[in-house]
Amino acid sequence: MKLTKVPLTELRFHPVTMAQLRTELAQPYPVETVQNQASALKTASRIATANGSSRRWHLFAGETTMWKNSLLFWLFIMLGACRPQGAQQVLVVEKQTKHGSSYTIFYPQKLAVDVVTQRPAATDERCHLSVAAAYTDLDTYAPLDLLVCQGRLRQTAATVGFLTGVLTIVGDTLAIGRVAAGQVPPRAQLARASQRQGTVLLQELLVFEGKNQRQAGGSVFQRRALVEFANHRFAVVESAADDLEIQQFADDLLELGAKNALYLDMGDWDEGWYRQGSQVVTLGHRRTDTARQSNWLVFTRPRSAAPPQ
Repeated sequence: MKLTKVPLTELRFHPVTMAQLRTELAQPYPVETVQNQASALKTASRIATANGSSRRWHLFAGETTMWKNSLLFWLFIMLGACRPQGAQQVLVVEKQTKHGSSYTIFYPQKLAVDVVTQRPAATDERCHLSVAAAYTDLDTYAPLDLLVCQGRLRQTAATVGFLTGVLTIVGDTLAIGRVAAGQVPPRAQLARASQRQGTVLLQELLVFEGKNQRQAGGSVFQRRALVEFANHRFAVVESAADDLEIQQFADDLLELGAKNALYLDMGDWDEGWYRQGSQVVTLGHRRTDTARQSNWLVFTRPRSAAPPQ
């Protein structure tokens, strides 16, 4: 007799209570010789979804009867296959604009957010999404206009003269704001963020209060942004295309529902990654200056939260 191997991961089962199982297992089930593993698992699945009835499933016509001890054997296999999988901490959604541009949206699920200056390790299972944040100084390879980082006041004046977007992170609160080009938030605001172990950085503002903040023209790259959608829901949005002007990118973000959006460092510094189950998926197309990245926007599982089962 030939046995056909069927991976358990390809099968889907319905939940069942112990009371339902006891009701079903109290009855003998005439079942013919099992001809392959898929049939046996299907048998257990159908019994498990019998909803506590006294129905008997005459699944196969044949010569041999297998009683409930055999059924129990396959039921244990089924229950092992049905062990809950780890909850996905980053919800990944693909969307397309009306003129055909494709985007990937990464929605963090109950994760803490921060900006760090030490490279996140892909082996750290608490970290689920990491992308470059503020720009990096080409001479010193230090972060540009990362004003406050995890409570440390780094600078009180802007270095780059054209950045008008402000990201403020305090605890589990994020806010995207606006300043005049070459300016920084008031000193009192920086002091408050510092006292509360927060982070404040400057970047290019793409969308503010539902309006495009960019002018036409400029270079073309793959694009990425931190976006605030309705109901104060934040996500990282990344383009599939490599030839996108920044004004078009902002227009596309508005079409996708952005209320506010802040640019994230790309170009040769575009490498990032996210965790998908047990796999780490790399982001970015160029990835030539990854070694010189200086700061990262990271989404991590809070230390008080239990790891997903």
